[in-house]
Amino acid sequence: MAGNVKTISVKREGRRWYVILTAGQTAPEPLPRTGSVAGIGMGTANFLADSGGEFVPNLRHGAKAAARLEEAQRALARVQAGQQVSAQGRGDGGAAAPQGSALSAWTTRTRPR
Repeated sequence: MAGNVKTISVKREGRRWYVILTAGQTAPEPLPRTGSVAGIGMGTANFLADSGGEFVPNLRHGAKAAARLEEAQRALARVQAGQQVSAQGRGDGGAAAPQGSALSAWTTRTRPR
């Protein structure tokens, strides 16, 4: 590692542990000038276009997420009225409600749309 370590932090996110080091170093020497100029433009049809005429396509993360949401909504719509909703579909982490409880009755009723 270049520079002097100033701080060390240990962080846990879920099951993973991370060590974060903060270091101080001297300013790097600037690169020699080449005399060329580069331009970058960002758009919606293409993610970006550079001054050399190259295009980088848009990855369309939003369209992929919308398609997954649409598929999940169709699956939910296929659940018949009065059909027992699975623990996975309820979203309670798989905990089953005791028979005769209010939650058990709620999962078998139809929901307003």
